[in-house]
Amino acid sequence: MPLTRCYSTLPFAITRFPARTTAYIHLAPKRSLSNKSQPSPVRYEPDPDASPENVQNEFIQHTTFAFKNLGKMLAYVGYGTLIVGLVTATAYEGGHLWIERKMHITPDEDAKRWGWEVEGWTGGDGGGTSPALGFVGRHAVRAAWFSLYYDSPFGGVTTISQANGANGMGNLNVAPSDLESARIYLEEAMARVRDQHGRVRMDTVGSDLLERHAAVLERIGTRAALARAREEYLQIFDDGRDARFSKARFAVKIGDISERLGNVEAALTWWTRGITLATDDNFLEISTPTRVTPPSPSPTGGIFTSALWKWTMSPPEEASSSPLIETKSSKVALPNRPPSSPAAQRTLVAALLSISAHYSKINQLKEAKLIQEYAISLIDAMAPMPMASSYVSRAVQSAGQSLHHMYLLQRKSVFALHHAEVTYSLAPSSVLWKARPLTEPVMDLLTAASSSEIVAQVLTGTSSLPSDAPYGGSSQPATERPKVPHPAASHAPLASAYGESLWLRPSARSVLRDARRTAVEAWDLCGVLYKEIDRGELKAVECFERALGWAEEPRSEGERLGATTVDAWQFLWERYMEARGTVRAE
Repeated sequence: MPLTRCYSTLPFAITRFPARTTAYIHLAPKRSLSNKSQPSPVRYEPDPDASPENVQNEFIQHTTFAFKNLGKMLAYVGYGTLIVGLVTATAYEGGHLWIERKMHITPDEDAKRWGWEVEGWTGGDGGGTSPALGFVGRHAVRAAWFSLYYDSPFGGVTTISQANGANGMGNLNVAPSDLESARIYLEEAMARVRDQHGRVRMDTVGSDLLERHAAVLERIGTRAALARAREEYLQIFDDGRDARFSKARFAVKIGDISERLGNVEAALTWWTRGITLATDDNFLEISTPTRVTPPSPSPTGGIFTSALWKWTMSPPEEASSSPLIETKSSKVALPNRPPSSPAAQRTLVAALLSISAHYSKINQLKEAKLIQEYAISLIDAMAPMPMASSYVSRAVQSAGQSLHHMYLLQRKSVFALHHAEVTYSLAPSSVLWKARPLTEPVMDLLTAASSSEIVAQVLTGTSSLPSDAPYGGSSQPATERPKVPHPAASHAPLASAYGESLWLRPSARSVLRDARRTAVEAWDLCGVLYKEIDRGELKAVECFERALGWAEEPRSEGERLGATTVDAWQFLWERYMEARGTVRAE
């Protein structure tokens, strides 16, 4: 059989393609052998779109399409970033403008008359920040102000402070994050006002920044921070531009920091210098106070209606030499007449309080007692205190005068508290207290507690005790946890007359905080003394309950309270429950 006839009988046919093409096998159905005709040839027609030019154009189109989409995406991202940036910048600058407005100071002639000074943040009498700091410096000052006066979500977190002095002490010191942030921002602003020698220029702007920075370091409280704060206060004191009473205030601050650093002799020197600078020639004669027996307790009001101490002042006599307290290591001269300036009066009282605490700590109790009795008589000469807080509110006509009186009354309560501790320590034995139910230390503590409650009541504008929650835990069931009543003044905010004034708000907050803490401490120690007196357990329970009423109960472990710490509150609660159990057992 010819070869061609053999090909025709195959179930498929092999077809050849033109040049530059790939041969392939074309499958065809099996033909019958009887069909003698030849199959028609299959022609291949190339795809016109498969030409190199078209393929190249197609790649170009796809690439162009991808780049166009990428460009749209980049445009959307760019526009979004621009919008977000504009919103963020607007909010940031708007926040700084709001802070600048909050830092604005409204003139207050009453506050100036009573010697209250507003904190300077480089803006001068009008408040705010100084344009001399530039854009970055002004923003740094505002950030520092915000860190100090507004709580952040991380306000209670501690961080490692780098507050080193020139001596390089203590690189690793733990400090609250808010204080550390304020320190960093203030140092950023201070870098804008340094001279070629690296010292801060002592103009209004530099002096304000240096004082704010030193105050932050003093609050941080590490040894390195205290050493640097002392150097900065010394720089301000040596400037010579401040008034005499301002120098007295800085001298007392330097003495306090020196005492915390362990330099006792320098501390006494600076406290004495502060007393000297605070004293002027306009004074009133005072004499040694004479104790008057306090009124007997009311049968219905218990021990808590006892009046404050009364001091009698002798008529003015001719000026005599100043009292001189001589200790083992130094001498402290005290003025025999109070200064006339309210600011100088507060500075003098602050110096006396520091000296009293110092003598108590170094166990020179007789000198400390003399300082305390002298200071109490001096305060009564400067601002005689009425008995009831309602009378205080009616008698005082201005917020500045009221805050001045409350400052002196609160410091008087601290002196009374110190006097109680020193008197108790100087007693020969505790048998004396069992023989005299109302001893001198107990009356001192009642004076301190009553004075502190009046201060808190006036500054908050609230009543001292809740009318529907009488004190005394013995009437509550033993199976239930006793509910301690809290006076409204123990947690109420400042009254609007003090809280809305930039001149009075910082000092009022400080005085209110100290008054609450003094009330807690005085009632607590009063309960301890009543436990040593025969048949004084019930009064001890009332005192402990009163102390718990002024202390805020902790809401979480490790929380820092306004009037006491969590550990101190827990210890106070245990003493209260122990005394309460003793009363129930009897």
